[in-house]
Amino acid sequence: MQATAHDIIEVVGHMAEKLKEYKVQPGKYFADSLVKNVRELAELLPAFNLTNDPKLTRLTKRIVKELCAEDASVLRKDDDVRKSVAKSADDILADVRTLLA
Repeated sequence: MQATAHDIIEVVGHMAEKLKEYKVQPGKYFADSLVKNVRELAELLPAFNLTNDPKLTRLTKRIVKELCAEDASVLRKDDDVRKSVAKSADDILADVRTLLA
């Protein structure tokens, strides 16, 4: 479970960081792979949930619903959507870190 949590922290944390930096710091950008990587992680998470942990199941559903719903092109264009997804990513990270504590 710890390795899975660290994978989530790495991928979702990267997304949160890139979304928050975008347009705030000149020259900062993110590629389509930012969302693609989160989607790939979300697809793999059920296979990592060998014990059918309901916490991991809930986290996976949140990642799919809150972080994978929009394409990168929408996140680049719509400040409100980007900020909402960045906040969701931060909230998910906080929940994952709580699981590790």
